[in-house]
Amino acid sequence: ARLADTFARNVVRLGDVAAKLERLARLTRDVDGSPGEQSVDLARVARDVAVQLQDMADVRGVRFVIENDLPVLTADAGRVELVLMNLLANAVKYSDPEKRIRIVRVACGRAPRAIRVEDNGLGIPAATLDRIFEQFVRVHAHLDEELGASGLGLGLTIVRECMEAMGGTVTVESRAGEGTSFELTWPNGAAPGETAGGA
Repeated sequence: ARLADTFARNVVRLGDVAAKLERLARLTRDVDGSPGEQSVDLARVARDVAVQLQDMADVRGVRFVIENDLPVLTADAGRVELVLMNLLANAVKYSDPEKRIRIVRVACGRAPRAIRVEDNGLGIPAATLDRIFEQFVRVHAHLDEELGASGLGLGLTIVRECMEAMGGTVTVESRAGEGTSFELTWPNGAAPGETAGGA
């Protein structure tokens, strides 16, 4: 019975891997003239993603802070949502259980068409920081049981591929034990200073 249960779980896991690799291949191929381009209110998308992840955040005592003055971009809305979903989910999943206040913030970036997704979680060791966008790399896999986390190590690869498919970039800064900040920059979109208002 134990072997059958293990086999069933592995089949499901392999199915997840195959589905994500297929999605990754599709993102890599589809780089010319994305049909999904439209006006994207980054604050609204970030809030929608936060709502979808709220149960996970509540379990871990994580609070989302979404700034209101994020840019409005012309971009592939589906890819934007996928990028934010992966980054916010990771930030929640690897929040630091030793910290009394746990925050995931989406804020304006350094450029007019950039945002930051930052947290005060576990952070990423400097020795592995340059490998986190590679497929199947999971820096905190050894903490899965303690954190109640799991994953395939494809989320950040998908983030990078999505941003490159949109002509953008993703960079990361992190300090182990302090937190992580991802900066997303798009080449097209709102004119400098044009933002989406509202709460």
